[in-house]
Amino acid sequence: MVSGITHLDDGTPRDITFFPFGDVHTNGTYPLLDNSRYQTVTTVVNLGEEPSRIGAQVFWEGGTYSLAPISIPPGASHQIDLEAVTQEAPLDLLGRALDPDRRAGVLKWTLLGGSSSLIGRTEVRPRDGQDLFGFNCYGCCWELPSASIVPSQVSFTPYETRSFQACLTISDCAGTLGPFPTSNILSTSVPSPFTWNGSTITAPTAADADISFQTQEIETKPTCLQFLKWLFGFGRANMCQETFNKKNYKEPCNVNAPSSCLECESCCHAIALQQLCQGKDGRVVESNRTACIGNCLATWEGNGCEGP
Repeated sequence: MVSGITHLDDGTPRDITFFPFGDVHTNGTYPLLDNSRYQTVTTVVNLGEEPSRIGAQVFWEGGTYSLAPISIPPGASHQIDLEAVTQEAPLDLLGRALDPDRRAGVLKWTLLGGSSSLIGRTEVRPRDGQDLFGFNCYGCCWELPSASIVPSQVSFTPYETRSFQACLTISDCAGTLGPFPTSNILSTSVPSPFTWNGSTITAPTAADADISFQTQEIETKPTCLQFLKWLFGFGRANMCQETFNKKNYKEPCNVNAPSSCLECESCCHAIALQQLCQGKDGRVVESNRTACIGNCLATWEGNGCEGP
């Protein structure tokens, strides 16, 4: 039997319902009642000997929201308090927010990695009283994982760093969960000159290429059988989208007519980026930029300048 005592993240002891250990599960789906009348908190307990990582999704009429992945240490628990999430108002990877005016809906959590010995329970407290009631809803639900990069396409300028996140999305009997950031990257294809670490991307010069990664995740069949499935995620990165491979362009500013030394230096940087976007040699561009800033320093006698 499972112990009837667990501890919350802050160390507070908490009673839980007794379950046979055979009732552990890797996902759970719970009804969410009218948010204006009830406060709903879901607790997931990790009974395993290794950390567990779960993802959670909220569905309601007119919207959905993906919570950030949750890590649960062995023998510990985590509370999903949707009211706290609503007050913090974080956006998910697709820019969606948890609607504070949502009515009835569904909360679904699922295992993303680590220990699969999990038990979940949702407790509901009426806002006009102290009585509690809850749901222990779980069972086999087919799950079809897929990989992607969010956003699917990104454009930026040389040396700029942009978010380009490797993600896992799960389609199941409740709907689509995610995308969730994933670090389970087994291999990548990152053409030069791009540099990608699975979450951010940068490059020093003009380029346009597909970026991809490979991972393995568990797929659950309707029969509840599970097996590892190879997944591939793709995205496209573009440096200097508007000026890439264009030979004729106007300089973005005039270094001979600035109103301050800082504006003069900014103009030097802008011209250098334009030249890099034309595919000019980076060493030549950097030499020209340094000389340009040197002229700014001489003209303004260093007043208000930052330097190379």
